[in-house]
Amino acid sequence: MTRTGRIAAAALALVGAGVVATSCAATRSTTTAPRLGETVALASWGHQHAEMFSTLSYDTGTVADDASTYDTGALVGACQTVSDDVQEYLALPPVPDVVAARHLRAALELFGRGTGDCISGAVHHDRGLIVQARRELDRATRQLETARGVLVAAAR
Repeated sequence: MTRTGRIAAAALALVGAGVVATSCAATRSTTTAPRLGETVALASWGHQHAEMFSTLSYDTGTVADDASTYDTGALVGACQTVSDDVQEYLALPPVPDVVAARHLRAALELFGRGTGDCISGAVHHDRGLIVQARRELDRATRQLETARGVLVAAAR
């Protein structure tokens, strides 16, 4: 190959490498930017609605206390409070993360089912239904904690 041919081949190789490098850089920056935006949106959602986690935790603790003493009058009120919480949280904007949204949706559905069973069990003095409600509320709490974990991890 002549000197001119080698220079042309080297220039072509450099141009090709530049295109590949530019292409990789562009791909990398576009995949990083939305991910950062998603993380910010998720952390923001978690920050704006953080009270949901403490409120549901406190209110389901009250249900557990009332169920353990079998105070059915107080149990109806405590379960109704959790049910009201759930209705309020169902109206929130969606969580901007598929995993957190799935766990939160499961938690709210279980809280809804559990509070319905809790109220019915307390009104009809059905211990079996109250026990079932407590299991549902325990499962709901675990789902809620998993959703919270996703939000906390995003905030780091």
